Amino acid sequence: MRKLEILFAILIIVMFFSFLLNLIMIKPVLSELLFGMFVPVIPNNTYREALALVGSIIMPHNLFLHSSLVKNQKMEKKDINNGLKYLKAELALSLFFSFFINMTVVSTFAHFSGLHQQIDLTNAGDYLSKTFENRGKYIWAIGLLASGQSSTMTGTLAGQYVMQVFLNVFFKERDKFRYF
Repeated sequence: MRKLEILFAILIIVMFFSFLLNLIMIKPVLSELLFGMFVPVIPNNTYREALALVGSIIMPHNLFLHSSLVKNQKMEKKDINNGLKYLKAELALSLFFSFFINMTVVSTFAHFSGLHQQIDLTNAGDYLSKTFENRGKYIWAIGLLASGQSSTMTGTLAGQYVMQVFLNVFFKERDKFRYF
């Protein structure tokens, strides 16, 4: 499981730097960016998008996965409080990275908000390549690929834990599925 956690960390780091590079390329006004982080404004007719952002930042399946991974570790009773302390720290850190990654994506595409065409996954790379040549599109593609792989793997693992509890099927130590 440790190797899988390292792979998740690498994918998140790739996402973080890819989307950060795209944000740096648009050269945002830092004071406006910081103001928007602490005083959010939701324009009219964008409430669905705002709600989707809340879901993408909190990611309940990831929170469940974090707690399941800690629960499956063998700990002495005296170490449980220490394990919970580290779980809280890890959850806070993951929520911060999630917030920051989403903030960089939203801020990058807010740069194109003056256009009267909706930007989505099918045309986001085109807008980036028109503005920043092909490097913007390729950086976006690398970040998007890392995001998709990370999301797929965490969703699958969280689903595995949910189904184990739902079906009351638990593997013995010798029967555990090996990931690598």
